[in-house]
Amino acid sequence: MLDQKFDPKRLLNKIPYFILAIIFGVIAVSGSGELMADKYTAPFTLLDKLVYSIMAFGLYLQKIIFPFNQIAIYQFPEPGSSAYIIDLLVGIIAIGAIVVGFIFSMKKNPRLAGGLLLILL
Repeated sequence: MLDQKFDPKRLLNKIPYFILAIIFGVIAVSGSGELMADKYTAPFTLLDKLVYSIMAFGLYLQKIIFPFNQIAIYQFPEPGSSAYIIDLLVGIIAIGAIVVGFIFSMKKNPRLAGGLLLILL
């Protein structure tokens, strides 16, 4: 299986699964009022949820590399503060580095590319 060449036609039968993943992703991110885990929290917009997801991704990668001051729940900084901007930039840089690493490793080392995709999950 690893010796076979990449053929885009083999991806056609996976399109329904990608569509289902996108639909369930949108449902999970939009989260209506009745499905909220905590009814006393402030509702977040889709952009807020995306920003906090990027910040959390960078934070968790940072905690994997430097496992100091681990706690169960991490508090995000106030929007607009310098810590907020730094955390957001760390997340963007981490995601960008993994995407660039994936693109450059696809041809030379497909196993590494697959591992990088697993990190993004």
